[in-house]
Order: sequence, then C-alpha cells, then structure tokens
Amino acid sequence: MNISQDKYSLWIIPTYDDLNYLDHYISHIANETKTKIYTPHCTLIGGINGLPDKDKIEKIIHHFDSPIVIRAKSVNVSAIFWKSIYIQLVCSDNLCQLQSEIHRGLFPENPYIFDPHISLAYLNKHINNKAHLARKIGVKSTFEFNRIQLMKTGDDVDKWEKIFEVRIGETK
Repeated sequence: MNISQDKYSLWIIPTYDDLNYLDHYISHIANETKTKIYTPHCTLIGGINGLPDKDKIEKIIHHFDSPIVIRAKSVNVSAIFWKSIYIQLVCSDNLCQLQSEIHRGLFPENPYIFDPHISLAYLNKHINNKAHLARKIGVKSTFEFNRIQLMKTGDDVDKWEKIFEVRIGETK
C-alpha cells in the first residue's frame, strides 16, 4: 500500500492592491485557456513533508517589520507546468533573507531551490499560445508582499487549502 504524506508550501502573498492586479491576469488567462484560477503568490519553499509549526514560522517572520517590496524583472513562458506564464522577480535582500531563514531554520533537509516568480498560468505543454498570452501582460515594476500563507498543496489546484496566514510586521 502506498500512503502519500500531505505536502505543504509557504507562500508570500501580495498586498490586496497587487493581489487584485495579478488576479486580473490570472483570471483572464484562465478564462481564455479554460484552466484553474488560484491565489497570486511567490512560493518561498515547497514540497514540505508534514505540517510545519506555526509558532516557528511566526518567530522567523517577526524579524520583518514591514511589507517586502520586490522588483519584477520580466514576463516569461516555459514548458514547466508550474511556470507556464510567469513574472520573474528580482531576489531583493529582504526576500532572499526571509526565504533563507525559513529554509535554513525550518526545512534544512528540503532540497528546494528558490527561484522567485509569480505564476500567472499553469498550462499543459500542448497549449501553443503561451507567448501570445504573455505579450498581453503589462507588468508593473514592483510588487508589495505583506502576508505569508501556509498552504496544503499538491498536483490538483482545486484541492489546495490555506492552513494559516501571518501578516508581515504583525507577529511581534
């Protein structure tokens, strides 16, 4: 018998204004391609086995007292399902420090390689109009992130589930 363990991911979530901006593009692409809609996010670490401790996560996050501003580099497409159409982000000092502290402090055994981006679509390889869809995206120069979410994730987007959320700067 193969018993699969639940997988979790820690996401950094944009402020509501930026969330709405990104959601517009995610919804538009999903409508055109008949794919899933999901919450805009940047994955700090994924593929976590077992439920992480909220108190330990809050202890790391409390060092960050204000939202994290992250510059956008470009809009790209790839053959990778989870990065079909995405905004590549610049790893700012604060973002890299946050991700490093979470990875090193809570999940040192996890081989996750951080590549900061915001996926705008999860599309199968056979969808040929990715580049056309990507050209329609007017990317902002920066995005502001103010929340961390622990998500129960997996291969089925419909089954993703928010476990908890912590606001950056409100854990002191």
